[in-house]
Amino acid sequence: MSLMILSILIFSLFFQSLCSNFIALDTSLWNPLCYLSALILIYPFFKDQNKYYFTCILYGIVCDVLFSEYFFQNAFLFLILGYIVTFFYHNLAWNAIVLQILQLLLLIVYRLFDYGFLILFSEATFQFATFGKMILSSILFNAIYLALLFFLFRKKYKQKIE
Repeated sequence: MSLMILSILIFSLFFQSLCSNFIALDTSLWNPLCYLSALILIYPFFKDQNKYYFTCILYGIVCDVLFSEYFFQNAFLFLILGYIVTFFYHNLAWNAIVLQILQLLLLIVYRLFDYGFLILFSEATFQFATFGKMILSSILFNAIYLALLFFLFRKKYKQKIE
């Protein structure tokens, strides 16, 4: 695994932890999911898709241990998100706009599965307003985070994509 991949993954975990300690959970615009951006940003650095999928699973396990109540939930979910990232990378241009659309899609899929697990394993019932709020609370922060990292490493991405 390259130093660039490790740097993005570790920085995203660290930043996620830092933000979750300082940002209140009930804020309406600043709910970070930095590790989703990391899944997007690391893909171009892999030559072998299977290694990327394995990294998604491993990263999901690490996120489960650090942030989740359900073991292997993120491991399974990150693998699904990895397939979505792979599809986008091979079928669309890899630019800032497509990455933001991909980020939005990953947020929706992640929140849908996360909320589904909550409903499945608790007494909660599905409420569309709650689900919508969960998505909206993550969009702005994660869009800014993804854009900053993408532009920070844009020269590296151009080398990998071209």
